[in-house]
Amino acid sequence: MNRLSNNQGTAAASVNLLELLTQQDDRIAALSAQVPGVPDPAKFVPVSVLTAVQQQLAALSEKVTGGEVDGLIQAALSDGRLLPDMQEWAKSLGNNDIASLKSYLDKAPKLAALRALQSGGKPPANAQDKTGLDADALAVCSLFGHDPKDVATLSQEI
Repeated sequence: MNRLSNNQGTAAASVNLLELLTQQDDRIAALSAQVPGVPDPAKFVPVSVLTAVQQQLAALSEKVTGGEVDGLIQAALSDGRLLPDMQEWAKSLGNNDIASLKSYLDKAPKLAALRALQSGGKPPANAQDKTGLDADALAVCSLFGHDPKDVATLSQEI
């Protein structure tokens, strides 16, 4: 080595290699001691427990969402925002994306013709009953106490 440097300066490898390796071994041991061998149960759970909890959550979510979807659909059917033929479609949409169903129902018009009878369940004013008599003839029958069927039969014979 002296021949290479002509006895001037210091050698390039003036580091004690044995000392450097010992320091590295000590650092590796210290870092290895920081890694836990047994997981902390407060921070980690077994995969089987996590899977079971996820399945329970999915079942409960489906139950809650299904009830909410059914309520939305029944309300929409009763006020005319949905036709009875659209019920399965709405249920499928609600189970997949309840926000989309709510958005659709918020924008859907309420059709009065689908909610109730336009006449309120009363026959039209000029309608004839089953006997074929109009409202005036029925009023006369009522006034004189005659049976509308008898009057209709007699009027057909004339």
